[in-house]
Formats: sequence, C-alpha cells, structure tokens
Amino acid sequence: MSALPEAPDCVVIAVPRDAVEACVRECAEAGVGGDVIYASGYAETAIPERVALQRMLTEISRASGMRIIGPNCMGFLNMNAMVLAAFSSIMNNVRRPPRPGIALVSQSGAIGFGLAQSMDSGTNISCVATAGNSCDVDIADEIAFMAEEPGCAAIACVFEGLPEPTRFLEAAGIAWKNGKPLVVCKLGVGEQGAAMAMSHTGSLAGSHAAYMAAFERAGIIVVNDLTELLETAAFFAKAPS
Repeated sequence: MSALPEAPDCVVIAVPRDAVEACVRECAEAGVGGDVIYASGYAETAIPERVALQRMLTEISRASGMRIIGPNCMGFLNMNAMVLAAFSSIMNNVRRPPRPGIALVSQSGAIGFGLAQSMDSGTNISCVATAGNSCDVDIADEIAFMAEEPGCAAIACVFEGLPEPTRFLEAAGIAWKNGKPLVVCKLGVGEQGAAMAMSHTGSLAGSHAAYMAAFERAGIIVVNDLTELLETAAFFAKAPS
C-alpha cells in the first residue's frame, strides 16, 4: 500500500485468514477507504480464538475509520458505477442498468449472488451487497446506503439474524423516507435454522414472531421465500413511488 501514489478507495483482500490482519493493518495505515475480506473461519466457527481474530478486525476499523465488509463474504457489485468487488461468475454479466432497479442485500454471499443470476432472465438488478460476518459494515449499513442510491428503485434483503435489530429498523426508516420499498425474506426460522445461521455467518437468528411484529410496524414488506423476494421487489421497482 505504501508504494502506491495514493490510497485506494477500496481494497479487496483475497488472502488466507492468517495473512488477513497484517493486510488490514497496512491498509489502515495507508488511509484506505475500506476493505472487502473474503477469508472465512472467524466468528462463524464459534471457536474463541477465531472470534477474537474477528474482534481485532473490528477494533482496527473503529480506530482507523476504515470500513470493512466481511470477513467471510463475497463482496459487492454496483452496476450503476460499474464496480465489481466480488468473486462470482456474475462478473461476466456486468452491465449498466437501463433504469433504476433492485438493490439486493444479503448476509449470505452465495444466496445473494445466486439470486443475482436472475439478471440472465431479465431481472433489473442494479446493486448486490453481501455482508458475511459483519465485523463492521452490516446489512443495516448496506440498506441505508441503497436507500440513498439514485440507481435503486427498491431494496430486496435476505438475512438470517441481526445482532442489532434497532439499527436495521433505522435503516428501514431511511428507505421509507426516500420512497424505496424494502422487501425482506428472513431465513433461519426455527431452532434448526437458527443453528445453521450461526454456523454460516455467525448470526443470531432471534425470535421470528418478534421480527415479524417489528417489520410490520416499520412498513417493511415481508415475503416467505426467495422466489417471492425478487418477484415482489421487481413489482415495487416498477411501481410509482
């Protein structure tokens, strides 16, 4: 980083877990705007030493002001700006959307970019943002950003659990204020689903009934499965605000 003429806005860190922290520190010292970390094996393992490694990334972010997406994530795609910071075969289909479209926000990179493949059949997706373990940037941050993105007409969000539900509801309020319908599909329902959510992105799934009640009060549109998620978001993206 120190050899570059200026600090990059974004650095994608695609190295093994043992080398991640040194890279993050180097980026922070160089004044990088933000990092995307692909490596997994952090808090989602529930191993104390690995949880501590993720906590250290958070501390570096807080101390430096450098934002971090991940770890254990697949990155993001912003087709309005023609920026791809992700590992996915979707990179073969990057093109500028003809009109404001769906912003897809997902804790799971596999699910997020899997859904984004619907672009092949004509779904107008303008952005994809994944969060993974969310040591810093989480889906609430991503929703709040999309709510103020001119190229976004509606937001489709799929998640497993929320460490800070209040922040998610605040982001939903920003979407409401900006006339961007927020359509949500919550995974990890039931005890078995909650356990899988923890092992996948280290997310606490929480009470399904409590989530549904809070979403209704916040004006969030809830769907029951992933097929409904994109179909509903596509409808609202075309409907006048």
